[in-house]
Formats: sequence, C-alpha cells, structure tokens
Amino acid sequence: MSIHRMILRFDIKAYEILDRTSSILRAMDSVNDISWSELAENPTNREISATLKDMDNKCYCRVVVHPKYIFIEVESANGIQAERLLDAEPCRSSLKLVDSIFTECKISHILRAGLRIFYFEQIQNEHSVQNAFRKITDTNLMDKVESSLGPIADYGLNFDGGTDESNKYHLRIGPSNSNEIEKYAPFLVKYKDELPAFNFVCDMDLYEQNFDVKNSGPKRWAAHTLTRATKTLPEIIETIRNNTR
Repeated sequence: MSIHRMILRFDIKAYEILDRTSSILRAMDSVNDISWSELAENPTNREISATLKDMDNKCYCRVVVHPKYIFIEVESANGIQAERLLDAEPCRSSLKLVDSIFTECKISHILRAGLRIFYFEQIQNEHSVQNAFRKITDTNLMDKVESSLGPIADYGLNFDGGTDESNKYHLRIGPSNSNEIEKYAPFLVKYKDELPAFNFVCDMDLYEQNFDVKNSGPKRWAAHTLTRATKTLPEIIETIRNNTR
C-alpha cells in the first residue's frame, strides 16, 4: 500500500521563529540526508522554506516554517509504503527538522495538527469501481438523477466526523484515473504516464485541535495518526472490492 502524497501541517503561535530565521536556515542546510534544491526566506509573508525536487527519484518535498504554521508536503511518483512513510526519506529528515524547530522555539501547544494522505488503487476495472459506488450509495437514486439530468460524470463519497470535539477527520473516496492527477498531486502531473494504473482515490485528512506537546513532538503525533490511517485504508479497499463482485 503506497502513499503518493502526504501533507503534514501544524498550526501554532510561535513568534520566536521570527528571531531565529538564520538558525532555522542553518538547520535546514545541515540536514544530512537531503540535498535541498532551494532554501529561501520570504520576508513579505514571513515564510522560511526548503524545497526538494528530486527528478531522478521523481520526488518532491517542501518544508515551510512560519510563526503561525509549519508544514511538510511530500509527493512521490513511485509511492512510499504507508507503514514506513515517516521513516523513509524525505519524510524522516523533514520531520526530524520540524522536531528540532519545535524544541528550539519551545513550542509546546498546537492549535491544529493535520495529516492528509492521498492513496491511489487499481480495483479491477473502471466500470467495476463505478458500479461498486452505485451499489454502496443507492442505484435507484442515481438512476433518477441520470434519467432527468443526464449521465453522472464524477461521483464519490464524503465523510466528516470524529471521536470528539478535538479529534476529527474528513474522508473523500471515489472513482478516478491518471487524467485527474493534477487535482490530487500537482507535482506528479509530469509523471502521470509512468504512475501505476489506478481507478480509485482516497483523500484522507485526520486532524486534532488544541493540545499540548510537552511530552511528545510532531513525529510522535504523526506516527500515531498514520497508524489510524493505515488501519482504515485496507478496510475501505476491501469494502469496495466486495461490492464489485
């Protein structure tokens, strides 16, 4: 099970970052396992960023640091195994860098933390997936829409929920294909003909609000959240497969 895009974002309030621009840039530059394509400071919007465009491995990574947020974005044409996503480069070094920024700036409270992953899968053929969604939703309802308005070109399911007021999720699943890759992973557009065939997409966003990180850093939160995601994904895929039979 490979993830082709991940976004990890922490909303914070850490104005100390403004006083540590040079040390954060040095920390970015000293990451041993990544040769950043670009290090930059944007005084206009107060962002410090490190960008990797690894054309050989068809991988993109960007780390952005701002007094109100820190995020990591990774895209990989080859995909990264979900179970080791955070331990594979460039995620591992990026998270280590973010952990060090949290420590240096004494960031102990997160307003919102979110892990968003995009997963592509080939499930039999395109019509099988579309028929599965018709069965899962309501064929009668979809037939009535189509009979009066015309054929449905795109559809899927959206779920919003959570275990409590702090832990929430947004989940979107549906039929798709490589012609729609720009909607899910913009960097991978140039590699769309080299991507594994897929006819199903899962866009999962898990987030938590207002919590302290005194005893655990961003990586520990991300690892716990990723475990929830990797447990849920196979169950979703199995349900879709069962409805194609």
